[in-house]
Amino acid sequence: MDLIAKTPEIRTLWVVELEALVMQTKESDPLNKFLIQAWVQADKNRDEKLDFDEILKLLHSLNVNISSKSTLKKSFQEIAQEKRYLNFEDFKKFYWSLKSRPEIKALFNQYLKRKADSFGKEEVLGLQEFNTFLKNEQGINISEEEVIFFTFFFFFLFFF
Repeated sequence: MDLIAKTPEIRTLWVVELEALVMQTKESDPLNKFLIQAWVQADKNRDEKLDFDEILKLLHSLNVNISSKSTLKKSFQEIAQEKRYLNFEDFKKFYWSLKSRPEIKALFNQYLKRKADSFGKEEVLGLQEFNTFLKNEQGINISEEEVIFFTFFFFFLFFF
């Protein structure tokens, strides 16, 4: 975004306020807030970076299943590149790469309804699509009220 200010003081004020607004938005996301808190606790020397061993301890504290330490190390090195540590933004990328489930995303996409809006495509899994998923994939026949309950449960399970 390009802004034009009449004075350097006004420019500085805008930058500070916009940065504060962005930070406040990031901190309002409950999962991001949780990751920040875990990160701060793991960063014992307060240098805002964690090496591989510190990341392992952090992942363990977050109950992330680690199937192969060598695969984990390779993923760590891909994100860290030349560095031997991750900062918080790098850690978030690393964390989400470990938590991603392509097979579930593919299944989700089978039942997804795409709804065009003014910003492009929006992904929506409505009640009817979710009920079809439950019947076809889970073998569950339930009432519309129960579908509503499970829809909220599904939403919180994947997005919080």
